[in-house]
Amino acid sequence: MKLVVAPNAFKESMSPVVAAHIMRDTAAGSCFSEIVVLPIGDGGDGTLEALAEVVGGEIVAVDVHDPLGNPIKAPLLLWDGRKKAFVEMAKASGLALVPPELRNPMRTSTYGTGELIKAAIEMGAEEVIIGVGGSATVDGGLGALEAIGFRFTDAKGAPVRRGGAGLLELSRVEPPSGFPNTVKIRIMADVRNPLLGTEGAARVYGPQKGASEAEVEMLEGGLERLSKIAKETMGVDISTVEGGGAAGGIAAAFYGFLGASIENGGELFLELVGFDKKVRGASLVLTGEGKLDRQTAYGKGVAAVAKHASRLDIPVVAFAAIIEDRDVLHSLGITAAISIIDRPELSVEKGIADGEELLASSVREIIRLSCSLLGR
Repeated sequence: MKLVVAPNAFKESMSPVVAAHIMRDTAAGSCFSEIVVLPIGDGGDGTLEALAEVVGGEIVAVDVHDPLGNPIKAPLLLWDGRKKAFVEMAKASGLALVPPELRNPMRTSTYGTGELIKAAIEMGAEEVIIGVGGSATVDGGLGALEAIGFRFTDAKGAPVRRGGAGLLELSRVEPPSGFPNTVKIRIMADVRNPLLGTEGAARVYGPQKGASEAEVEMLEGGLERLSKIAKETMGVDISTVEGGGAAGGIAAAFYGFLGASIENGGELFLELVGFDKKVRGASLVLTGEGKLDRQTAYGKGVAAVAKHASRLDIPVVAFAAIIEDRDVLHSLGITAAISIIDRPELSVEKGIADGEELLASSVREIIRLSCSLLGR
């Protein structure tokens, strides 16, 4: 029998690859003679490693700048003869790169993400996929676009500051003359938030990245300014496009200035790895991530796995530390949602620390049950 293990990251505990290997090793020697390892992502932390595990390719370290402008090295993935590239925004512009006391989206910039994109194009990539989860920024993608070659100036013609503060100074944009328009840009997003409004980039995600109430309103005004300029310059309305608020507005900006597509993160990942072909004929799929709830439906990898497996009439068991809204999870195609925190005295913190052991224990029980029910 065939088993597919396709987990996402268990935040602060396990990467998708680590979780997948734990599931594989736990199921080894059971009634499942074939185990397919398909770690998944949806644009956030660990997506690059998960994609590389499945498609292979080449991981290249690039000299870039972190959200505060400090020099670092960040990876990008190239495959298909270097024709395709994947950039994980969190590697260059991620919140985890900024100490808590320095987190402030008025200052943090996406410039490093743009440097990764530029490097991928210079290495020959004809299609660049950008995973935009876990960012530290609300700069409307100005930094990334600047690194690619755009010029953003204030009313006096001087370059605007990097970071969200630059949005407040923005008056004019000059697209680069040499940017290769043939490059296909795809945004891998796991949220549906628009750029502006109560559900927009500044008001929903600004506080999580260190913005005060006053700064949130300033950022909202700056993003409104960006939207207006995009309309005037490119003739594109970026204010309401679904998913445009992802990663502090970089998705909307790339949609408006580069013609990028904003796509469901989980669905895009499964497309890239050829999930349907690899899972066909399986008797069971195991997936999971740190928390499962109604937000799982919005571009998350686990939801995409459940949807595709259920279409093929394959049962899906999803593991998580925290599980809410089971009715919603079942409607997504998840047959059973199992918490790996199996004792009431266990805290979430303990669950994170002992996540690998707890996941292995839970998987072991499901494998025993599945083999028993299948008569093997």
